Amino acid sequence: MDVSGTSQLCKQIDVQALAVAVFKGEKPNSGFLKDLDKQVGGLISNVIQTEEFAAKEGEMAYFHLTKSGLKAKRLLLIGCGERDEYKAAQISQFGGTAARFLRGKNAKTIAIAPRVEDDAQSAAQMVIQSAVMGLFEPDKYRTRDKEKRELKEI
Repeated sequence: MDVSGTSQLCKQIDVQALAVAVFKGEKPNSGFLKDLDKQVGGLISNVIQTEEFAAKEGEMAYFHLTKSGLKAKRLLLIGCGERDEYKAAQISQFGGTAARFLRGKNAKTIAIAPRVEDDAQSAAQMVIQSAVMGLFEPDKYRTRDKEKRELKEI
């Protein structure tokens, strides 16, 4: 599995799936979420307005994108709870959840956007560590045939 970091905009990252942290009570009317919502044709504002997605910690919304401004063809929104409670533990949980879920959907290349404002390097390190740990399979040496799904790039 290859791991790389980038400062590119989400719409420029060429991956199969994009995972984005969303905070409880957040509306896509400014900043990063507004830009992302515009790229996906109002999909994010729609699921928030219809209360299908409230961004509670651990809540997820998964979409296949057919016509969007993103290179990614799938979008995973992961609720991270309250923004002021978004610390190292929540960032790690977010990274592991994103990697496990998207591997289960057979995505080979993924991008994970943890949305931190302070130390981006530490956040990236936490996301990668938790993604690798989240992909651990305890039945690695099981003798029965099992479906093989792997991530090629994060």
